[in-house]
Amino acid sequence: MKKFYSPKTNSIIILVFFVLMENIFYLIDKDTFQILPGISYLDTYLIFFLYFCFRSIKAINKNIKYRFGWLVFGLLIFIIISAIKANLNSGQSILLGIGSQRDYFFILLSYYPINTLFKRNKINIKTLKKGFLFIGVLAGLIYFFQQVVYEQIIFVFVHSNYRYGSIRLYFDSALILISLFIALDYLFKKWKMKYLVVIIIGFLYELFVSKGRLELLAVITTIFIAYNLRSLSFNTRIFGAFFISILMYFFINSIYFDAFFDNGGSVVNNTTEIRNKGRSLYLLGLLSSITNFIFGWGYPHISNAKAMQASGADKNMFLVDNGLFGFFFVYGALGLSLILSVYYKLLKFSIKIRKKVNDQFHLYLVIFIIFLSYNIIFWWWKPAWTLLLVILMSYVELMYERYAINKNRIM
Repeated sequence: MKKFYSPKTNSIIILVFFVLMENIFYLIDKDTFQILPGISYLDTYLIFFLYFCFRSIKAINKNIKYRFGWLVFGLLIFIIISAIKANLNSGQSILLGIGSQRDYFFILLSYYPINTLFKRNKINIKTLKKGFLFIGVLAGLIYFFQQVVYEQIIFVFVHSNYRYGSIRLYFDSALILISLFIALDYLFKKWKMKYLVVIIIGFLYELFVSKGRLELLAVITTIFIAYNLRSLSFNTRIFGAFFISILMYFFINSIYFDAFFDNGGSVVNNTTEIRNKGRSLYLLGLLSSITNFIFGWGYPHISNAKAMQASGADKNMFLVDNGLFGFFFVYGALGLSLILSVYYKLLKFSIKIRKKVNDQFHLYLVIFIIFLSYNIIFWWWKPAWTLLLVILMSYVELMYERYAINKNRIM
């Protein structure tokens, strides 16, 4: 058996897994999909994903430097620790604690084989970027079209509710946002209408479909920072200023802007109040013992009433809505320090790469992820975002070794 497929094939396979992790653009119902009894949709694509990773696992050796290796290993260990801690704190089954995090665990584990593929030039980066642009635009068009015709026909399987007088659909935004940042990087290198179209599709998705206030603000802020990081011609700067002004105009004149400054007991204030109560509850759990503070309270499973009460889920205080605060509650101070170290290295490497080569989309993505983390850490609970974090670490590491360090010195 060959250890690797061709670079182009590997890149296409990775793109296919992104689509599978977004439930094939949410056109299939993952809750009812089964190939065999007892095997869920999640388990189905994880099996194929693990097989793909296994093909390159034998190539992992000491000659390849995994610069995020110990941090990723630490995060994997803390998944197991969190299951043990939940058992000690609530009597919850250890297997339930680990099983609930199996997608996060196995996709994070794929850092090692995927990093190997990058380091051995078995990933065609050009194919990967173009593929992200294509499937990102396709996802954006499908999701936006569903938003428009929602009252007449529903053809996707996602959760929904009403916000600001119209339907809000809870799609995953990984494909749309990575395509947006790649297009932004290309647009700054060379003006082409097709890249501007990709950016506009991403912005329209955030504004009318996702309706996430912080996420939309993070996109605009990242675009603004990206614009200021570039050494651009006068004409390009004029156009960039005009384009960012348009984005800010739409944002300021939207209901989202009003929501940020609404102090009249709106949904926004209710959401903030719930988050604050959740964080106070997490702090109580963490401070209940020194081991809880250091190693976390543990990962709660929905079947355990005591765990649900400790995490506040029984009162609509959800870990996924509390960003790094929720992560801190589950994995403790040591677990939090690991992911903050990942953030630091990603930012450090991306900045150094930027100084050497005209390649910055990874920096935009890092800025976006860090900006969101106060309230939202998609990579923890959305498989496509976990895989995107793995790809980001591997890509940044490769570019850092190629362009940003002294080849005669091991760092």
